[in-house]
Amino acid sequence: MKVVKVVTHHKNPAWAAELFYQEGVVAVGWTDFGDLKNLTKEQIMEISRKKWRRTPAESLKDATQLICFRDEIAKGDLIIAYRKRNTVAMIGEVESDYYFDDKNLVGNPRGEVGYANQRKVKWWKEPRNFNRSYLPSPLKEKVALPGTVSIISMDFDKNELVEHLKKAGLNVSFGEEPQRNWWVEKTYVKGRPGRESGDYALGKALWSPQKDKRGADYYKNMREVKKGDVVLHLIDNESIVGVSVVEQEYDDTFTCLPGTEWDDGTGKRPGYLIRLKDYVPLDQPIRKKEILNEKNKATLTSLLAGHKNLFYNRSLKLSQGAYITKAPQRLVELINNIYKEKTGKGLPYFTPRERESFKQEVSAKGNITLNDYLVSRGFVFDEPLVSAFYVALKTKGFVILAGLTGTGKTKLPQLFCDLILDEKQHLFVPVRPDWRDSKPLIGYFNPIEGLYEDTKLLSLIESARDNWINAQAKVPFILLLDEMNLARVEYYFADFLSVLESGRDENTGFLTKEPILLHSLEKNCQTRNGESIPSEIKLPPNLYFVGTVNIDETTYSFSPKVLDRAFVVEFWQVDLEKFQRKRSGEINGVAKQQLKSLIIEDLSRNGKFLAYTEEDVDSAIQSLGTLFKDLKGLHEILQKFGLHFGYRVIKEIALFYKNAVESMNKRIIRFDSNEQILDYAILMKILPKIHGNRGKVEAPLIRMLAWAMNPEKWNEKIEEIQENGRIKSELLQTLLNSPMDFLSKVADSRNIKYRHTAEKVTRMLYQVYSTGFTSYL
Repeated sequence: MKVVKVVTHHKNPAWAAELFYQEGVVAVGWTDFGDLKNLTKEQIMEISRKKWRRTPAESLKDATQLICFRDEIAKGDLIIAYRKRNTVAMIGEVESDYYFDDKNLVGNPRGEVGYANQRKVKWWKEPRNFNRSYLPSPLKEKVALPGTVSIISMDFDKNELVEHLKKAGLNVSFGEEPQRNWWVEKTYVKGRPGRESGDYALGKALWSPQKDKRGADYYKNMREVKKGDVVLHLIDNESIVGVSVVEQEYDDTFTCLPGTEWDDGTGKRPGYLIRLKDYVPLDQPIRKKEILNEKNKATLTSLLAGHKNLFYNRSLKLSQGAYITKAPQRLVELINNIYKEKTGKGLPYFTPRERESFKQEVSAKGNITLNDYLVSRGFVFDEPLVSAFYVALKTKGFVILAGLTGTGKTKLPQLFCDLILDEKQHLFVPVRPDWRDSKPLIGYFNPIEGLYEDTKLLSLIESARDNWINAQAKVPFILLLDEMNLARVEYYFADFLSVLESGRDENTGFLTKEPILLHSLEKNCQTRNGESIPSEIKLPPNLYFVGTVNIDETTYSFSPKVLDRAFVVEFWQVDLEKFQRKRSGEINGVAKQQLKSLIIEDLSRNGKFLAYTEEDVDSAIQSLGTLFKDLKGLHEILQKFGLHFGYRVIKEIALFYKNAVESMNKRIIRFDSNEQILDYAILMKILPKIHGNRGKVEAPLIRMLAWAMNPEKWNEKIEEIQENGRIKSELLQTLLNSPMDFLSKVADSRNIKYRHTAEKVTRMLYQVYSTGFTSYL
C-alpha cells in the first residue's frame, strides 16, 4: 500500500487534526477552486494563476498536489497526518474516493479549517501526536519534506509499520470497527415494472439522480451508504415490507433508467447506483401508522431534535421527497420492537450482537442531548439557546436569563438542576422587592441574642465549600435567584459581584481571593442550631449562580456593572410550530443517567470546575483560530466610539468557544456551526454593554450590523445601509414597520455570518429610531 503525507493545517495544525479525527476525514485546502472532480490539471493551474496570482511554478505545484490527493490515493492506503514541527498527529487508512464537502465542520469555509476537498479515513486510535523520529526510514525523513500532499512510499507494509512503532515503545491500536448504519428507502413499487422485477427491483438496488432538477445535491445520502449497511424498504408511502444488505457502494457512472420518473428525456441523466443483496421480505408489513403515532411521539420527537432528514417530520407524516434517509439506533430499535410484537421475532439482520453494540454506543456517546431531555419533559426551546445557557454556566458560573415572560426562563435551570443534582445541591430563592442588602441571602449577626441568623443559601455555600475542600468526589452546587431584579441587584448582590470578580487563588485551592464578610466578631459565632459561623467565607469554584429577570414597570433595570459580570441569555424567540401542548413522555432511564454523568463530568472539567488557569485561557484563545480575526475587527469598530471591550471579555468569549466545542464533541449540546458559537458569545458578552440615546449608539449599531453580515467586507455592506451617517430613508421606513423585514431587505439571511447578533442589533436600532434610546434589556 502507498503511504501519503498530508499536512493538517498551516495556521492551526493541532486543532485541524482533532477535527479530522472527530469527523473521520483527511482534507486539504484550495476550497476556492470548488469541486475538483471534473477539473483538469491545466484548469487548476489557470485558476491558481488568475485567482491567487501564483507564478507558473507555484500553480504547477498547487495542481500537482491536488491531482495527487484526488486521483493518486486509493482505498486502503495509509495517511500520515503531519502537524509540522516534527510532530505526526495520527495515522489512518483511506476509506473513500475523493469528494467535496463544504458543509461539515472541516469543510465549511467559515469554520476554523475550511478544507472541503476530503476523503474518509479510519484513523488509528493510537499512536497520536508523536515525534516523526519514531517512524521507520524512509518515512521519517520524507514526511518532513516541503509540500502539503505527497506520496512518501509507493509500497509499504502496514504490519511492518505497526511492529516498528511497537518496538519504538509506542502503543498501537485501531479502535473498534465502525457500527454499520441502517437506512430507510422510501419508494414506489406498485405499477412500476422496473421496481417489481429485474436488476433494479426492490431489494436488488438503490438508484437515484445525482442532483435534482434545480441542480441541488439532493441525493447526497447515496454517497454515505456503505458496504454492509442495512436498508429498510418502505414502499408506496404505506409499509415497510423488507430488509436488504448493501453489497457495493455507489457507482456514479450510472445513468438514470430511460422511461422512469427520474429520466430527463435524454437517457443520459447522471445517477447513483448501489447494489443490494440478501433481500428478506417481512412476514408481516410494518404499516407507517404503527410507527408514526401518539404512542411513539416522545421517542420520535426526541430523535428529530438530534437528527436531520429522517423519513418523517414533526407532524408525524412522511417527509416529502426524501428517498434514502439514515435511521438512528433508537429508531431501528423502535421499528424492531413493533415487528417483534406483530410476529414474535426481530427484524432480519437485527441480531442480539447488534442490539448489544447499539447499547454500547449509547453508553459511549450519550444517546440524548440536554435539549432532547428538555423536549422529553414537554418543554420546547431553541436548541442553540439551551446550548448557550449550558456553556455560559460552565464558563462563567453566573448566568442571567432574561426576556419575555412565559418562555421558560425559570423552568430551564430548574429542569437542569433536577437532572444532574441531588436536592441538597441546589436552592431556589425568589427575590423580594424589599431587599436592600445581602442579609436576606447570607444572614446576619443578631447582637441582642448573640446568635447568627443563618439562611439556606449560607448553608448551600458551606456545603459547596466543604465538598470542594474535603470530598474526593467533587460535585456542583447551583443557586437560582428567581426574578432577581424585583429588587436592586447592585444592593443585595453587591458582595457576590465583587468577590466573584476578585479572581481565584491557586494557593487556597482556587477559592475566591476575597471573602464575603459575615460578621465582625473576632471568633466564630453560633446559629440557633449550634452551628459555627466564621467571620468570612470564600466562594469555591463548584458554586454556580443563575438569575431570571423580567423587564417591565415593576422591576429595576440592570447597571452595566452587573451585565458585564454575567453571561446574559435572552429568551426572545417563540416558535409556535414547535410548541407542544402536553408532555412528550419520559426518556429511557439508562439514557437519562448517561446524560447526567456526561454533564457532571463535563461541568467539573477534570475536577477544576470554574478554576481557569492562564494556560486554559491561552489555549482557548488559540482555539478561536481564524474567528479571532472577526473578533478583532469588531473590537476595532467599537473602539472608535469608546464602546470596545476589555481583556476579560475576550478571555470569557474564548473560554466559552472552547468549552462549547468540547461539550459538542461529547454530544451534550448542539450548535449549528462554530460561527454560531461565537455569535452567541458576542450576543451575551458584548451587546449588553451598548446602551444610550440615538446620538451615542446609532453609528456603532449600524456598523455592528454590517459587521455581523460580513466581517471581512463590512465597509461595503454599510454603504448599502446608510447614507450620510443615517439609515437610508426607504430602509428606515421598513425598519419602523417591521425590523425583521428590514433585515431581510438589507441581507440574505443565508449569508449573514452572525445571524443572532444581526437580529438583536436590528431590534436595538428599532428602539433607537422609535424612542430615541436603546439598551440590551
